[in-house]
Amino acid sequence: MRPDLHPGDEAIHEYFGLTYANYLVRPRTFFQSMPGEWQQRFVQLLDELEAAFEHEPQAQRYHVQAEQWESPNVMDRDTLERLGSTLSDDGTEAIDPDGDAHDASLPCLFVPEPDPVPYYDRGRARLTPRTPAGPHEVPSLNDAFTVWAGLALIRGLTVSLVIPEGCCWPGLGALPAAWIEDLPGVDARHPL
Repeated sequence: MRPDLHPGDEAIHEYFGLTYANYLVRPRTFFQSMPGEWQQRFVQLLDELEAAFEHEPQAQRYHVQAEQWESPNVMDRDTLERLGSTLSDDGTEAIDPDGDAHDASLPCLFVPEPDPVPYYDRGRARLTPRTPAGPHEVPSLNDAFTVWAGLALIRGLTVSLVIPEGCCWPGLGALPAAWIEDLPGVDARHPL
């Protein structure tokens, strides 16, 4: 680490790893599918980032296209031509649109393909995140009650829980009493 940097100052660089990527591209549908609290934190960070660099010149817009790497030697000549590339007469070299030669057996050309992620649909498209931050996936809350109630049952105790009105668990809202009521030996009561 450079001496003028503090711990954590290289986190973004480390996130990109050894890639040559100069931009981070993620589908809007992913962002709007995350829980509201996560979205609010993310938007705050974006606002901070924009404010920190509003004085720097920036492009007005970018074009993003879903593509995949392909080996030119498996493409027909029409597709290569459409992509602005050609194959050598013996088929061992591919010349890309910039005029650079590449081994035609290696994936060295981007071929546009349909985007597998659904269009954001004016905020209506939603996917289910597979993360602890995802909806209905708060880790171990139910498991913690199950273990606690199970230990109490082993000791021959009846567990009584009083759930305060409006009790909340981050990301889920009001704590469902059914989570607790369904456990054997647990008496869950709501205050009136």
